[in-house]
Amino acid sequence: MIEDIEKTIGSPPLFFQAAKDGIWEEARTWSYGDGLPPDTLLRDYVRGEYQDLAFEVFFRDLQGRTMYFGIRPLQKKGPRPDDHAFMRNAFKGIFTLPEPGFGAVVDAIARALSMDTGLLLHGEPECVDIGVVNFWKSVGPCTVWKKGLRKTITEKDLFRILSPTHKALLKNPMNHLAVEFRYRTGHPHWIAFDVSEKKGREHVLIPSLVVQKIAWFLKP
Repeated sequence: MIEDIEKTIGSPPLFFQAAKDGIWEEARTWSYGDGLPPDTLLRDYVRGEYQDLAFEVFFRDLQGRTMYFGIRPLQKKGPRPDDHAFMRNAFKGIFTLPEPGFGAVVDAIARALSMDTGLLLHGEPECVDIGVVNFWKSVGPCTVWKKGLRKTITEKDLFRILSPTHKALLKNPMNHLAVEFRYRTGHPHWIAFDVSEKKGREHVLIPSLVVQKIAWFLKP
């Protein structure tokens, strides 16, 4: 799947962001164009009390839409993993790449976690969510597919699922909407794609694009 996704990417990384305890509304962002973040900034960021850290890297696809890959270091009993070492090694690995394509960036992140890259985006996702980017806590996502369900979803299905209680996932003024494919192989990780368009002040869901992405990931 990584190779297939790489064929759709039209840029090196745009930027990176990290969030503590899933609060993406307070995400810390680093631009790829600014170069390797100073180690002191990374060390300062991971100080303080929190339960988990998540890291995302954003790209732009050939149609000009954003997409991102994210990962959360697996939590185990005992002390929290060395988040500073993970972020430092991930950034160093990425910024030393001669060709920072999607596959190479994902591999650099996996190596920073001593993880087999083959476990990333492997097989079927556990679930598929729709949400407002960086408003996952305040707006909340909606799961539109789970492993074990039939592998097709229609535009009618989407409206049936979203219309009653998730109207902000049909249109909203906050940020663009993403369809996110979540995996549990290795460290929890995900891949997401912009599936909306700006109309005035509103970001409006494009149901046909959601259906297209889901069909792509759930193909036999």
